Amino acid sequence: MMPASKLDRRYEDLNIGDHVYFNRCFEQKDFGPFSRLSGDFNPLHHDAEYAALTAFAEPIVPMHMTAAPLSAIAGMMLPGHRSLYLGTDMRSLKPLRFGQEITYSAKIAAKNDAGSILSIKVIAFDALDVLFEATMSVQVRDDVPASSAPRHDEKIKILSPDKPRLLITGAGGHIGRCIGLAAARQGWNLVLQSRGNPKTVKELAAKYQAMGAQVSLIKSALETDGGIKKILAALSKDSPITDIVHAASPPINANLSSLMAVNFTALRKLCAGVIPNMLCRQSGSIVLLGSSAAQFNPSGWENYTAAKAAASQYTEALNTAYGPHGITGWTVAPGYVDTPFSAPWRNSETPSLLPEQVAEEIITCLQKARDGSRGQYIWMAPGVSRSGIFGFHSPNVKAPMSGPLNRDGADQERTQSVRMNDTTDNVLEMIRNYIGLDAGEDMSTAGVDISPGWDSLKHIQLMLFLEETLGVTIGAHEIEKTKTAADFCDLVAGKL
Repeated sequence: MMPASKLDRRYEDLNIGDHVYFNRCFEQKDFGPFSRLSGDFNPLHHDAEYAALTAFAEPIVPMHMTAAPLSAIAGMMLPGHRSLYLGTDMRSLKPLRFGQEITYSAKIAAKNDAGSILSIKVIAFDALDVLFEATMSVQVRDDVPASSAPRHDEKIKILSPDKPRLLITGAGGHIGRCIGLAAARQGWNLVLQSRGNPKTVKELAAKYQAMGAQVSLIKSALETDGGIKKILAALSKDSPITDIVHAASPPINANLSSLMAVNFTALRKLCAGVIPNMLCRQSGSIVLLGSSAAQFNPSGWENYTAAKAAASQYTEALNTAYGPHGITGWTVAPGYVDTPFSAPWRNSETPSLLPEQVAEEIITCLQKARDGSRGQYIWMAPGVSRSGIFGFHSPNVKAPMSGPLNRDGADQERTQSVRMNDTTDNVLEMIRNYIGLDAGEDMSTAGVDISPGWDSLKHIQLMLFLEETLGVTIGAHEIEKTKTAADFCDLVAGKL
């Protein structure tokens, strides 16, 4: 309940992120008073026989009737009696049926100090379906003495942004542990899901609590409906989840049903359970720990990459459906990470990321989301990070170099041959992009002091770039012998 001193809300009492939400249901009987006031007697809104002949099959609520609670949002909630409602940009997204209960969420998106004007983002939704959206401009008047302020309905609560509370699945894994540590360091409260050794997770929780985080533990299997229900039931008892990091996955060589159940199906069901609360706040982010293997489908990894690809597509779908309403989907897709999870497929020379690097990238995504950034697909490799949309990449971009993926000697030989060709194409494309050469530039003759923009300084910078990106070391004596793009390809191929 809001203290009495705060019932008379002035401009300075309100902050970006403050929000309210409430439920409303329009009955068919409500259309009569609305039609008399508005003059709207369209049979689509009251004649069942007429509506049955339309694509809607039954009467639907007029958009301006759906918009009626906006007046109460300004006049009773944000800010309340000091409001001067200036204007609205609104849009109907899906039809609203009579008798259908919906939730309205109103959030202060911006403040204009010069005019004491609030920009308020409003959505109306039913479960996972957003039906209506609007942006209101409301001025907060200062021409009423505080002593003259009427008392507001004490049931109306203005909610400030929640302290971030992060659900981490697979929290006991090596990457999950690093995510928890980085999140606790940045001020998140944590919910840790794990199906593994409870002693390990309890030790992690104690470490995070020592850093000031509130920590809850959930032991549950993600591949079962009962396990998901257990998680959602536990979440409903506490303060709402603001963000999810889905880091859990069975081993790479697990069967397809298990990999799909944990990577994709569990993520979808968890999101279905928490997104309605995120819509109430118009804020939230879901980050998937993906894999860059989904871009290249290594031999023997088909089940794993299929599951990761499905989950990555789902985070893109979240962006499409909910990005305009403050909820973002992200995929962080690293290459090989130096953990026991990928150890059977790596050797001592395989370029690998540290789990701490992946965790920091995930926390960066969470922070960007809270600052208003749209979700992305982040492709990580040692020394380089690319962002974009999952599923599209230039045909000239090849799979990153890695350790052997096949145990059979003949397969390894064929794989090595393919990689040699891939290396040449990859290095040539890197050089073209770094130097800024035109698409039509003949790379067979490109080189220092030959191609436009490729001078001695740029040559040294290119050396450093290739070292960092490809994880190789180029000696001083080799620099003297490397003058052309072809020289670079031979040098890098030899080292890889």
